[in-house]
Amino acid sequence: MKPLNKEISERQEKEIAKETGGVLIPLSGGLKNATASWKGDVNTNLEKFECKVTRKDKYVLRFKDLIKLRSHSAKHNRKGVFLFEFLEGPYADKYVCLYEDNDEDINEAKSLTFHAKELFEAQKENSCLLKFKYRDYYSPKGISVYSFRTFMKMRNIDI
Repeated sequence: MKPLNKEISERQEKEIAKETGGVLIPLSGGLKNATASWKGDVNTNLEKFECKVTRKDKYVLRFKDLIKLRSHSAKHNRKGVFLFEFLEGPYADKYVCLYEDNDEDINEAKSLTFHAKELFEAQKENSCLLKFKYRDYYSPKGISVYSFRTFMKMRNIDI
């Protein structure tokens, strides 16, 4: 029997906390009235991670999730890191979205769909797999997508 999504998410968050040296935020999804320092799934001294998983071969990143992460991260001088993971199939892997300025046109949509195969194959050629810009309330924000392995190398941590 396959584990429930909640169990999968909890396992992923524990793994990310261990790999990054962070602290797991218990019941992070259910903290409706908590302060921003407790929002997010994993906190390190420098970062606030929001972690998502999917069993599908595509992941839809909603820009409102990026807005929420950026807001909570900024309140506590941490970098927001949005992590998503494809759990199954030949292209199973983890990816991070980092806030980095870029010259891309603003994507005026409400979301962006990532395909596991495209991201996996892009790793062969680039360290930064994709760049895009979305509208965060009134100002555009740049995002760069990296594999989790590349992200950890950028932080000088071996996984």
